[in-house]
Amino acid sequence: MLALVILYFIWFYRERPRFGSSLAAVLGSVLLGGFFVATATSARYGGLLVDPATAALMPNKDTMFGLPLNGVVFGVAWFLLLVGTMVAKGEARASG
Repeated sequence: MLALVILYFIWFYRERPRFGSSLAAVLGSVLLGGFFVATATSARYGGLLVDPATAALMPNKDTMFGLPLNGVVFGVAWFLLLVGTMVAKGEARASG
């Protein structure tokens, strides 16, 4: 549902592309930021990033570079979100 809201701001605020892409980046970062906050505080509530029951079945025990795989994937997603935002802002600046 949040992805639809983000697409709305990108598509329907074409006359203000910096606003649409900035708001989309903020909403996406809030979503990904929630995961990072949950990860950082997982020791306080006993949360786990790797399911012990299935980790043995996965290649590399569900880790990449020694980090939990879903943490790496969310980190890459956030990095790509930031890069896309910078590209969109650069295009908006160049066009108007």
